[in-house]
Amino acid sequence: MEPQRHSVIENHFQVSDIPEMGGTLEQMARSLIESGDYRIARRLEPRTEYHPADESPKLIAAVVDVETTGTNPDRDKIIEFGICLFEYLRHNGRIYKILGSWE
Repeated sequence: MEPQRHSVIENHFQVSDIPEMGGTLEQMARSLIESGDYRIARRLEPRTEYHPADESPKLIAAVVDVETTGTNPDRDKIIEFGICLFEYLRHNGRIYKILGSWE
């Protein structure tokens, strides 16, 4: 049995090249949702405040996200590093304000 050969077909088409798909991205997303076959994730707009400030004492914490090329620290590399500082209430975990984020 001869091994299967796979060829790469490059797609140079743009959505605007297809007349029946000339609508906006929002219209296309709505059509996909209405079909019942797709779920669409929307871009989250960054917020700096989640709850109005009050007099309760708050703590500051950081979320750190590290993307690597693998799981072996001797061989793999860090390719992306992100951090987000935020102010929160200790007893319930409520986040009040984003203090900054960096990539």
